[in-house]
Amino acid sequence: MKDSIREQHRTQFGTLAASLSLRVLEVSRSGCLLESVQRIETGTAGQIRLEVGGRVLTEDVRITRCQRVEGSGASYHLGAEFLRTRLPHSSSLRLAFSTMVAGEGDAEAAGTIVRLTRV
Repeated sequence: MKDSIREQHRTQFGTLAASLSLRVLEVSRSGCLLESVQRIETGTAGQIRLEVGGRVLTEDVRITRCQRVEGSGASYHLGAEFLRTRLPHSSSLRLAFSTMVAGEGDAEAAGTIVRLTRV
């Protein structure tokens, strides 16, 4: 009986998701620079959600750098790389940025508040 209960618990998985607000400072083809009021561990993976021009854009990211901004109190700059976990889709931040770079769009993302859901 005990062995079957242990076996059931070994096969159960869960995900803890937490959401926080961040400010976009810069966006490039490979990632973005974000600002946070709390420290986020390097290696943290999640999904950012950004509204630009009435469109909600999302992208899977991994935090590659977290650096405290000197003289700012509790402010951190986060380097986030876009993860290529799936092909760009209609609400992909990567696709939207590529469109902007190609001159086919004019949305401004800097200064926008985004949500990062950590998984």
